[in-house]
Amino acid sequence: MGDASSTADLGLASGGGGITMHRMSNPWTVPSVSSPVIGYCVTKMDLLTYNNNTGIMGGLEFLLGTLTVSGNSFSAGPGMPIRTVRGTSLQLGSMMAFAVVKTSLGGATTPTLTFTYTNQSGTTGQTGTIVLPTNPTVNSAFLLNYRLASGDTGIQAVTNMSISAGTSGVINIYGFMVMSMGGQSTASGGSGQVLETQSTPLPKILCVPNDTIAFYVMGNGGSQFMCHLTATPET
Repeated sequence: MGDASSTADLGLASGGGGITMHRMSNPWTVPSVSSPVIGYCVTKMDLLTYNNNTGIMGGLEFLLGTLTVSGNSFSAGPGMPIRTVRGTSLQLGSMMAFAVVKTSLGGATTPTLTFTYTNQSGTTGQTGTIVLPTNPTVNSAFLLNYRLASGDTGIQAVTNMSISAGTSGVINIYGFMVMSMGGQSTASGGSGQVLETQSTPLPKILCVPNDTIAFYVMGNGGSQFMCHLTATPET
């Protein structure tokens, strides 16, 4: 089960114009393994929500950076890892990147969030900006893909963040690798699968212990969801 306390504009264009989105507050941590197992390959992820006009995504999430609004204090995250994909070791670049409000912002009137990052190809010093709504609440999520420099499609690492207004609160940027998506158009039943781990060309990424699998809800919002997940041990 999952829950969320708030929604916020997805921010596809300056000043809004997108759908609402939030990060569910209870991600799942990949458990420990014993030799010779090194991790898991997720083979099934069914997502269910009963809220109409709602989409939900599940996938691997990696912390790229943290901004403490008071003092504009930035702390770099671990970034996107090198990971085995279909038997090949690759440096991951995010499929999606989100700015997520972790603790409530205060004194932030339509603040501009500026971030400096390394793109999917390893080019450093790239920058992007997004204007947030006034004092967005906890778990509000903002898609950053449309705020990247021209030609960029993903992020390997975030090297700096700053905000133009605000006296308190914390914002994280996460890199996200989609594993599954579901959608529900009416309130008469649960969501159906739109993208599923085995039947689509989504990358099959090895999940290792302490990885985070997180869930994002789009559209009408909602307070609950269910996820049925199966995974195969990999050696």
